[in-house]
Amino acid sequence: MDGPNLRNPWNEYECGSYYARAMASYALLGALSGFRYSAVAQTLWFGPKRNRRPFVTFFSSDSAYGTIALNQRTLTVTPIEGRLSIRRVILNLGKKVLDLAVEETARVGRPAIILFPAAQPAKKKKSKRNPPRS
Repeated sequence: MDGPNLRNPWNEYECGSYYARAMASYALLGALSGFRYSAVAQTLWFGPKRNRRPFVTFFSSDSAYGTIALNQRTLTVTPIEGRLSIRRVILNLGKKVLDLAVEETARVGRPAIILFPAAQPAKKKKSKRNPPRS
């Protein structure tokens, strides 16, 4: 036994010695936020699993890293380093998925702020009852 002060707490047999366990933990950010980005299609997917607003999390792509925040009507991409070109946003709001065409480039000091329509409560369907016969 190497004792608690000598060993890496992420060093587990199923994930390897130095790297894989830390990366497995990092995958939780993507799973919780639903963040995905395609540089080829310049498409950003975002769909937090929590309904709490504002929802703010870290993001990382090949060309930028920073924070992404979802409020009631805006999605804000704030790079700390790099730039992120966005032509399309697919926003999963739980019961509603928005597919937005945008032309934004998020840069350091100039975040991309994407407005989207407020989620409308579902309308109740009117029941079609048979009219009374006379």
